[in-house]
Amino acid sequence: MKYFKYVIALSIMFLFTGCFTTNVNFQQSFVDGVSQHNLKKVENTKIVIEPKADNFVIKRPNGYIGSATKINVNMASINNLTLEYFFKQYFKNVEISNKIGDINISSDLINYQYRYPLQSLPIISVKVKFIVKKQNKEILNKIYEISSEDSIIFISKGIFVTDFIEEPFNKILFELYETKFKPDLLKALKENM
Repeated sequence: MKYFKYVIALSIMFLFTGCFTTNVNFQQSFVDGVSQHNLKKVENTKIVIEPKADNFVIKRPNGYIGSATKINVNMASINNLTLEYFFKQYFKNVEISNKIGDINISSDLINYQYRYPLQSLPIISVKVKFIVKKQNKEILNKIYEISSEDSIIFISKGIFVTDFIEEPFNKILFELYETKFKPDLLKALKENM
């Protein structure tokens, strides 16, 4: 009987934390609410995002809550698709290719971490490196970091702990482009007109 309580407690823990791997992919619906696609777009500038080879990184959360779970992130895909969606707010001609554009961007999602604090949404941290070239001249080379601990993120679904990871992951990555990368890009473009 003594061990029965432990078995029940462990079963409940796995029920609420899950014991599986969740794939995290770009989902446009998650960032639609924070994007501004009704703006007038720049038509005479072509933005080209350098394609990257698939790079899957599987991690467990930092901490004990949800430690039986893992997330699998295709670092190249989620980064490039979110970046493309970000630029389509402002520019009409945006593509992911190896072509030469007016502005060429090489971007790498270098690292991510996440944890599940008690009674809260997951805290996600991402680190992204950007190299921006305008007419083959490098105008920006910088690494940006952001954490959802410093942001207000609302999510719309979820029952299990892992259900709460994909939407905030998409939103925090989009927020990094909007609040950290965009001001530096605008400054670099202005200085290199």
